[in-house]
Amino acid sequence: LELTEALARTERLTGRGAELLLREQSREIEALVQLFQRVTPRAPMPSGAALQPTDLLGLVHVAASQRPARTVALGSGPSTIWLGYVLEGTEGRLIAVDHDEARVEATRGMLAVHGLTSVEVRHAPLAELKVDGKPVDWYDVDALDGLTDIDLLVVDGTIAPAPDALAPALHVLGRRLVAGAAVVV
Repeated sequence: LELTEALARTERLTGRGAELLLREQSREIEALVQLFQRVTPRAPMPSGAALQPTDLLGLVHVAASQRPARTVALGSGPSTIWLGYVLEGTEGRLIAVDHDEARVEATRGMLAVHGLTSVEVRHAPLAELKVDGKPVDWYDVDALDGLTDIDLLVVDGTIAPAPDALAPALHVLGRRLVAGAAVVV
């Protein structure tokens, strides 16, 4: 009620130009509430997620409804914690891959605080990869050994913008997807 009153007061003070911003903020707040209705964290959830709550809610919904046995997420951080909780309830396994060693260690620390033991975070430094004859900076493919039978592939655009991140991901991991696997970009 207080939030609704504050939003209404802000709208009156800022005029109609802020209406779109307020709607967007309301959607994100609603998504965040829905996320916390799905997940009961054992420790404070990390902030600073690259994904907006609406996007994260969509990802959590896909993971909960698909119930993947093996999820591979290209990129790590707060979304790894959210996915870890969702997959914990389905006995699924999550392997997050990241090129940034500091982010890998930070994510491992967050996982330990939350007691999410079925999540692995792999460091995969950047290396040159040829996709369709063009060189791209992507993860060192040697660090991806053993990643097979992938039911859910999450492609984050942290190395390259999301559309550019998809081609190398499918080039390397596409043949490792199970029939009917979901890919979220």
